[in-house]
Amino acid sequence: MGGLRILLRKSTGTSIQAYREPAEAPPHGDTPAPVSLPPSSTDILFSTDGGLALSIEGVDCHAVVRSTASGEEVCHFGGTSDSAAPGKVSAVAFSPSATAVLAWCRPAQAHLSQEAFPNLGVYRVADGVRVAAWHQKLFDREKWPYVQWSTDEAVAARLTKTEVCFYDTAGPGGAPPAIGKPPYGRVKVVGAGAFQLSPNGKHVAAFVPAGASSPGRLVLHSVPIAGDASAVAVEGNGNGDGGGGGDGGGGGGSGGALDAGEPLASKSTFKADAVEYKWNASSTALLATTSTNTDTSGKSYYGESAIFYATVKGEPRIERLALPKDGPVFAADWNAQGNSFAVVYGSTPARASLFTGAAKPVFDYGTGPRNTALFAPAPASRRLVLAGFGNLPGGVEVWDKVAGTKVGAFDTNCATAYGWAPDGRLFLAATTFPRLRVDNGYAIYRYDGSVVERVKLPDGEFLLQATFVPVLPADLPPRAKSPERGTAGAGGKAAVAAAAPPSAPAVEAYRPPGMRGRAPAFKLHETVEAGRVTGGVFGGGGDDDAKKSQTIGFARPKRAIAGLAEEDALVAGGGLTKSQKKNAKKKEKAAREKAAAAGGGNAQAGTAPASAAEAAKATAAAAPTKPPSTVPAIAVDELTTVEEVEKKLKGLSKKLRQVGTLQADRAAGKELNEEQLTKVDSEGALREQVTQLEDRLSALRT
Repeated sequence: MGGLRILLRKSTGTSIQAYREPAEAPPHGDTPAPVSLPPSSTDILFSTDGGLALSIEGVDCHAVVRSTASGEEVCHFGGTSDSAAPGKVSAVAFSPSATAVLAWCRPAQAHLSQEAFPNLGVYRVADGVRVAAWHQKLFDREKWPYVQWSTDEAVAARLTKTEVCFYDTAGPGGAPPAIGKPPYGRVKVVGAGAFQLSPNGKHVAAFVPAGASSPGRLVLHSVPIAGDASAVAVEGNGNGDGGGGGDGGGGGGSGGALDAGEPLASKSTFKADAVEYKWNASSTALLATTSTNTDTSGKSYYGESAIFYATVKGEPRIERLALPKDGPVFAADWNAQGNSFAVVYGSTPARASLFTGAAKPVFDYGTGPRNTALFAPAPASRRLVLAGFGNLPGGVEVWDKVAGTKVGAFDTNCATAYGWAPDGRLFLAATTFPRLRVDNGYAIYRYDGSVVERVKLPDGEFLLQATFVPVLPADLPPRAKSPERGTAGAGGKAAVAAAAPPSAPAVEAYRPPGMRGRAPAFKLHETVEAGRVTGGVFGGGGDDDAKKSQTIGFARPKRAIAGLAEEDALVAGGGLTKSQKKNAKKKEKAAREKAAAAGGGNAQAGTAPASAAEAAKATAAAAPTKPPSTVPAIAVDELTTVEEVEKKLKGLSKKLRQVGTLQADRAAGKELNEEQLTKVDSEGALREQVTQLEDRLSALRT
């Protein structure tokens, strides 16, 4: 069905209605009547083409599939009155082509003690018949759905305590789905906490949480093909509770099933309790965002997180994505084509960056109050929303991925639900119940930031769900090209700017008269401006020292103190401890005595060094001549594997950290011996070797 439609689920009723912008006249002067739906106890789900709606209805909590065009029932199943598996349906999910529905029901009291009670089932949408069932005792929202399909529904996968089972969905005559038979293949992943099947059904990623004495593991397997048998691969530490129950019901046993063999790639991680997987559309790369419930460093209340990049193209590998700013990973999203992705990361204000499909940074969106990244759907996948919802103010920025420009911005106060329209031109933000009991309503914005419509519900009426109904790109009605910037068309930016009220002048923070017109001595937060990334190297926060701090081996810059020179600031407390200050005073006294002994009367108060900086300079001048630096050469061309290059880089990084420590000691007035001075002088040669090894590493990975 073409055209935009919007679902509004309110406390007074649920309806699906056609949506047109207020400036657009309805065709033929009429508007289709809204389609009413019965009340649902959970959010309503839609099929990929938007033709079917799936909800949980009634007192007995049964699942119902309805047509979104008429509201008529297509099939229903489950509920306490279901004779096959009586129980209240708690979770449902469509298969990719909406030919089947996966449902998990909470067993009735009479069946709680039955270990083999089949409460996880697959139902055929055409007639509501259950075609497969298993026992699933516990339900975990993070692991749902427990059964996943490939995009063409040729392969289905299910997670158990010890393995991922694969089913051939082709039924008699090739009519899917019919997975109620023993699995044809498996992947042994003992204690897996989550898994994700690739869209093409050829690969599967799994995650094993960390145990008491073993790290967590991210593994990447190929899906077994009927007729090809290989060795058994066992992963995990055996102490996880898995995600599924034992094989039973329609699943049958797995004897004689094919094993996938050793994993294509694996990665250990010590700080991971949960993971969120995201495959790209072409099934060639995967993003895995790991997280923990607590932060052992004490820097965050929300735990720690990291993001990993995995690829099956060329040599399969899993590696941690290198980011220039420390802190949590808030969001990551692929574009519709799967050739680029965006990541929001770092402590507030968070930073956002754009990467190619090969994980090479190409654009940096700078810093800002953000925790969300969301690409527009296929018709306009070049548009990217960067926003800050939840505990952030709700500012939304719309960027053009190709041009690297910000095309729009708007504010959404207290938004709890949000999303793009299927055409990628409109963006919806809603305030819903029960997250908020007041100011329920929704607003719709154009991608350029202008407000299309803002609706607020009357007091006492609650908005439970507001979303656009999905539409396939081929079914969208043709639209005229968007007006260029500066045109005076009805929807042009010039017209929008002319209609907008004049903005109030920006209010600047108060600065004392003596500091006005001067650059601030320090910044409360690191700020980075948006710009393209050249050579795969991120820029810093505005000065060279900050840029160096993001490169291997560089120490973080010292904090500056307003009104003091750099040398005096070190002694005055800019990064020095009490013991370092005491040692600096001793060095100053020793330097005065040495100068007095060498120059006779120069030890008088008027000619003694005036500061610790001058004392340090005098000590450095009297130091013996430093021998030339000698750094062993590295035969870069003889390094043939990624592991060898990474090992060399790790050693050079350690040496550069030692150089940074020695430089700080010398700046504090500490006298260095001949060997230490030689190590300090080797900094340039070490950095040159780091550059050569990084080039070699890039060449080996391509």
